[in-house]
Amino acid sequence: MQAQLETLATELMELSAVKERLALAVEATGLAVWDWDVPTGALQFQPSISTILGYPGDIQPSYQQGRGLIHRDDLAAYDAAVLAHVHGETPRYGVEYRMRHAQGHWRWIDCRGEIVSRALDGSPLRIVGTFADITTKKEEAANREFLSDLTHKLMQTSKSDAIMSISMKLLAQYLMADRVGISELRRDRTGFLTRAVWSHKAMPPPPREHRHTYSPEVIEEVCNKGPFIVEDVQTDPRCKDSQMTSLFAKMDVHGLLNIPMPSAGKSPIFLYVHSRKPRKWSPREVLLCQQVAERLWNSINRATAEAGQESAEEMLNMAMSLTKLGAIDRDYKSGAVRLSEGLLNLIGHPELANELLIGHLGIEYLNIIHPDDQERFADKVAVGIAKSEDYELDDEHRIITAAGEIRHIAYKSRMHFETDKGGIKRLSRSTAVIQDITEKVQQSEGAKLAQDRLNKMSRLTAMGTMASTLAHELNQPLTAAANYLNVLRTLDKMGEPIDGINHTDVLDLAARSVLDAGKIIKRIRNFTNGGGLQRASVPLITLANGAIRLITDQVGQRHPEIIVNIPKRLNVNVDAMQIEQVISNLLRNAAEAMPQKKGATITLSAHDQNGFVDLHVIDNGPGIPDDFAAELFNPFQSSKQEGMGLGLSLCRTMVEAHGGHLTLEKHDSTGCDFLIRLPKTSRRGKLNEESMTARAGFCSQ
Repeated sequence: MQAQLETLATELMELSAVKERLALAVEATGLAVWDWDVPTGALQFQPSISTILGYPGDIQPSYQQGRGLIHRDDLAAYDAAVLAHVHGETPRYGVEYRMRHAQGHWRWIDCRGEIVSRALDGSPLRIVGTFADITTKKEEAANREFLSDLTHKLMQTSKSDAIMSISMKLLAQYLMADRVGISELRRDRTGFLTRAVWSHKAMPPPPREHRHTYSPEVIEEVCNKGPFIVEDVQTDPRCKDSQMTSLFAKMDVHGLLNIPMPSAGKSPIFLYVHSRKPRKWSPREVLLCQQVAERLWNSINRATAEAGQESAEEMLNMAMSLTKLGAIDRDYKSGAVRLSEGLLNLIGHPELANELLIGHLGIEYLNIIHPDDQERFADKVAVGIAKSEDYELDDEHRIITAAGEIRHIAYKSRMHFETDKGGIKRLSRSTAVIQDITEKVQQSEGAKLAQDRLNKMSRLTAMGTMASTLAHELNQPLTAAANYLNVLRTLDKMGEPIDGINHTDVLDLAARSVLDAGKIIKRIRNFTNGGGLQRASVPLITLANGAIRLITDQVGQRHPEIIVNIPKRLNVNVDAMQIEQVISNLLRNAAEAMPQKKGATITLSAHDQNGFVDLHVIDNGPGIPDDFAAELFNPFQSSKQEGMGLGLSLCRTMVEAHGGHLTLEKHDSTGCDFLIRLPKTSRRGKLNEESMTARAGFCSQ
């Protein structure tokens, strides 16, 4: 028996030691182990609940007393978790809720429990579990969420005022502070200048600070010792010998927290937080304010830098706009593409301004180049890329804008290559500047056209001055031919040769005279036409507009209304000068046929017609008599007294030289309809996949 008692005593001692070690281990983890006797409602805590909620250690609250400390907003979740376990729906329960601390504030609790004993009817007799303070964990998680939300909101704006307002408003709401603001130390270090204030509870703005409000000692501590924390300005000994107490009394402020912002090299700037009531600032709140101050300062610096960059870019865009320049910058490694405002306006896509485009633009630069210039441009790019070395590309070509306009472009690009890990050089970046030189080209072409017209006018003027000579030149061979025909008539009457001249000789001489007259006329026609054709692809609308300018200048102030229905992207392959002359001739004839008619109109309309373009010149004039219309295109047929009758004949000759034709479709009393049929510009097919691959991403600029 004695041996058994000794063994039992030893086991009890070991059990007590294990229990003590377990209690120490549980206490080290911050847990309180509780045991709830359900029938009596008694709760036992180990260690005491005082370590978590601050109540006296000898108090062991009942279940109802403990439940009464739970925040009312969390009671429903707590009761639901416990009941679910009691009814056997869960093997154990766990719930997080807030409990009131002995000092009046709230602590977050993680409570877990399990029924270890039930009555015969299944009702719980005993429940045990753990009770842990997770306030710090909850606060840290809330801080992280707050800082994440603040950072996201700050990134959405680039205005310094908005950044400060957002930061102070959110911080005041989160800390439930009465005022948050920013202040800057005076240069004479006697006080602070308030820069911005946001009041959470609509507090009045602080009164203007008087000099020497802060003692030198306070100023020194605020500037050099990190956060300046005051629980109550009215009782803090550091504020007692200064005017701070009276100033903050007027402001109805007791609690004060000053956080220095990282404004290196400038006057010290602070983020301050005020509270109407005395406030014990927790380390978590101080750290949070420091993190807000850092994010606020970084965001202000970012906004300042972006504002400077925007200003510089605006000035650059203005300069480029004045010189009609555009720019493209592409990073082939990231796929990022930037297009200048000038370029987007030039190609007709201003809606993409200020956008960072990734990957394909949807606007492939090669595709907006004029079809007749695409292959030559792409070949130049492919040759440069094949060299795998940095190079520059210069080119002049045409583009077709979104509105269908043809613009002449001077293009200059620089390509940069980098060597990858495998030793292969790859295209890494390209920058290009384009300039709209349409006006320059048009001026050059206009000068050439004007010179050609001047030459033609000179030739026509020369023809006028040579009219008498021309009549003499034609009269001579034709008179000779007439004389020879009279000789033939005489020979027929006599029935024999005269002086050895027979019929054949006379016919030869007459034919030669007629041929001489034909040669004279041919030379005149060639002289007037001005040589061979100079074909190019040109919008028909451009030719029509040019002809309209000529006719409106020549007809005078009173001229018919001219209506143009010609698609902008309808191109013809012609000698522009000749076809413009044809159109202007028809317009002039129509205008001169109804000089005094009220409501006179001329309509130009065009459409595709099986590889050709049909252009109709329609007027509402008096029409043309049938007998005259039949001879209209014959040379020297004119209804005008001063007319030579060569205009329409020359027009038909010019059109037919292009492989087209000119006809009169209608000429009744309601007006005339002249049809000009011209060859349409043939578009080259798309480049094959191999050539597109060789041109790599460069052409996708």
